[in-house]
Amino acid sequence: MVPTGWREVPDPMRISAARTKKGFTLVEVLIALLIIAILAALMGRILQGSLLSHQTQKRAQTTYGENRNELNLQFAGEREEEPILILEERIP
Repeated sequence: MVPTGWREVPDPMRISAARTKKGFTLVEVLIALLIIAILAALMGRILQGSLLSHQTQKRAQTTYGENRNELNLQFAGEREEEPILILEERIP
């Protein structure tokens, strides 16, 4: 510190170069990228599971609707096959 009378002012030549540099270090950037990669992987797994669940539900609804239509036609006398045989063929 260089005395200037009333107060001491830090010597500008002694301020470290690390304090004057602005920006992020390589370690900070790598840690941020690692965190982003982990979050992206987790979100991908969640979205994949959600999509699979949606597809399974949609398939079950379609199968249920088709089986119900077949039963209605059979009980109305428009089909000659037995209902059990048709249901067994369509179950995935």
